[in-house]
Amino acid sequence: MARKGHTGALLALRRGGAVGQRVRVLWHVDDRFYRGMVCRFDSEGFTHSVEYDDGELAGGLRLWNESVQIVDPDMEPCRRGGAGSPVYGGGGSGHGSDRHGGGGHKGPGGKDGCGGGRA
Repeated sequence: MARKGHTGALLALRRGGAVGQRVRVLWHVDDRFYRGMVCRFDSEGFTHSVEYDDGELAGGLRLWNESVQIVDPDMEPCRRGGAGSPVYGGGGSGHGSDRHGGGGHKGPGGKDGCGGGRA
């Protein structure tokens, strides 16, 4: 499953080692990539959580089933706090629900680096 070039599968195999990795995840509803950081690994469910730059948290992600790209911090544009701003294109996402259906939720996670440290 973790063949060369399948970024999500390779990240999943890193387990807890993927925590802290900046990523872009494709949201299939609007066919755009959104920036975030892997902030948690659940060893029981073998899933990861991603906190997006707009503060939204998606938990229970099976990264091997997601379209994921690694973000090179040196190549990433400055983060200006644009809530919901996609990687490509301007403006907000125009949605109020989570990006991954039942797998994610909105709001602070508060532990393991997810949702913490924001005012």
